Amino acid sequence: MDLSVKNLNNINYLKNVFKELKKYQINCDSHEQEFNNIINNYELNKQKQIYEDLQEQENNENGIPNLKFKTNNNLELELNNNLENLKEHLKEEILLIELMNATNDWNLNIDIDELFYAINKKDFFKKFANLELQQLIISRYHNLLLKKIIIDYQLKDETYLKKYENLEAMPLLNNSIKKFCEYNGITLTNTYDLKIILDEILDFFKNKDIINDNTEIMEVNKTFLMPILPSQNIFYILKNNYRKYLEQIRNKLILEKEYIFGDSECDRMKYDPKLKYLGDNAVFVLQIIGKKRGKKKDFRYADFNEIPVYDIDFTDVKVVGVTFHETEKFKNLDKVYNKDLSNVNLKESKLDNINFDGFTINEANLAYTNAVIDIRTLKSKNILKTILDGCFIIYGKEDIELIKKLKSLYSHAIFIETNGKLYEAKEFEYLGKNAKEIIELIGIKKAYNKDFSDIDFKEINLEDVDFTNVKILNANLKNTNAKLIPEENYKLERIRK
Repeated sequence: MDLSVKNLNNINYLKNVFKELKKYQINCDSHEQEFNNIINNYELNKQKQIYEDLQEQENNENGIPNLKFKTNNNLELELNNNLENLKEHLKEEILLIELMNATNDWNLNIDIDELFYAINKKDFFKKFANLELQQLIISRYHNLLLKKIIIDYQLKDETYLKKYENLEAMPLLNNSIKKFCEYNGITLTNTYDLKIILDEILDFFKNKDIINDNTEIMEVNKTFLMPILPSQNIFYILKNNYRKYLEQIRNKLILEKEYIFGDSECDRMKYDPKLKYLGDNAVFVLQIIGKKRGKKKDFRYADFNEIPVYDIDFTDVKVVGVTFHETEKFKNLDKVYNKDLSNVNLKESKLDNINFDGFTINEANLAYTNAVIDIRTLKSKNILKTILDGCFIIYGKEDIELIKKLKSLYSHAIFIETNGKLYEAKEFEYLGKNAKEIIELIGIKKAYNKDFSDIDFKEINLEDVDFTNVKILNANLKNTNAKLIPEENYKLERIRK
């Protein structure tokens, strides 16, 4: 959609909002004045730009070079941002209008999930001082609630049915049921059991061919069209591939309170050379952190919980305070800006291949990441508040006091004293004198778990390895001098010859 057309739509939309609010005697003079100022400023700047363009054209035609530096302000973009910010300031009032419009009749073939969850996010009606208006809002909300219960029940979702099934304690919902049945001419045989009431309502509609299997109310409306929590919605887009609904997300997400994506502009983001490091997820990432921060590679304190980041190149990206969750694969996470992972939440992510040499990990959450951290090589050893459960901590004799404190804090971390020689650690005594060579081949995690499965040890000396309880399925032990004990119940037939 062209930005100027979008602005005209927004202008008309806001005019209607002010008109509707006056019906409910809601004072919106300050916002209306803000709206008028936005329009007036735009018109003045536009006239000025037109005048300057004409003068420049006239000078050029007369052979006079234009030596004046001219800033090409995008007035349409500025207008768009101002209008969208005003809509954000009016979000409770707009929510009120949407509630009233959605409950003007008892039409069930509409999508109400987005509105329903937005209203439930907080008691927005408390903003309005007029008691009569509050009563009207609460009454209309229960009408919306009944619609939600009926539509969900049709889709075999009984979440709200179970929550509100005790009708004796819900006089307002009872009143909505009564109005709904009167409107549709439905006579109920039971007015106490909500499940029976819903069955009778749906049977009535089925007989009247009002609701059928071809209704536009689809399950996707329940699971997706709810632009309240950005991370959740983007997760659903990627999971279910409902790309055709992406525009509805773009039109509603406010970024950093400083930038809002337009439809076509959002598409171009992924092709911006400065944002190539974001990969295919450019649009989704920018909807979380904003365009300005995206270009500056500044993710600090952003929440990427459930947002895939596997195709983002983290080279020189600022990530202090970022929240990740269960991320399987990172691209150059060991090259983040200033090697600083302070306050980063990486819980349950896969970090066993990350080299932490020269890093700062103060107060980071590295729980159950299988991270291998040699504290001798860290930039800062201030790690008492770093969550290290499920990590492998390598240390030297000079770090004994720090390790004592860490061991008291993190009972599920694995501590390995090396003094420069990894094979001196007690945990790996079973590997014998070739411990270091074996660990370099299979890794600390597999060595600690005594897991040699699928490893090719051909011609590596294993004669002093104690194979008690060691997993060796499909391992290649040819010419290794390995001493296996059949009574230990090894499945020797699966060892490669």
